[in-house]
Amino acid sequence: REANPALVGSIRLELQITLDGRVKRVQPYATFDAPAVVDCIVKAAILWAFPVRTSGDVITVIAPYSLQ
Repeated sequence: REANPALVGSIRLELQITLDGRVKRVQPYATFDAPAVVDCIVKAAILWAFPVRTSGDVITVIAPYSLQ
């Protein structure tokens, strides 16, 4: 944000989470045109960890964020 104070908009991440809590896939949907920012956010999100589940399948989590 410091590098581009005019960057305003939102990004919604669709995260596919495996049973062991790892992020398998991140699909970003951004309202702003800043590919480097989107790439940075995706690279961070792929490292997130979620609670381990004992049953089920891959789940999708939606994470919305606003840049103001």
